[in-house]
Amino acid sequence: MNRIREVMRKRGVTFEQVAVSAGVSVRTVYNAADGLNSNRGTRKLIALALGCPVEELWPTPAPLPDSTPAQAPA
Repeated sequence: MNRIREVMRKRGVTFEQVAVSAGVSVRTVYNAADGLNSNRGTRKLIALALGCPVEELWPTPAPLPDSTPAQAPA
């Protein structure tokens, strides 16, 4: 998930304010906050509007552990 709502709350801004600042629709900001698909460009615009790096809003998920079963010794 992302941290858009958390950052918005900390900065005291509304979805409408972020949308205007980012130059996107309010629906786009809601969709991004809800974790729906958003492209890299939209993510950059929203991050810029909130004054933080994209990585702060969309942290890179931790890699999944290797699911390859261990082989029995020969």
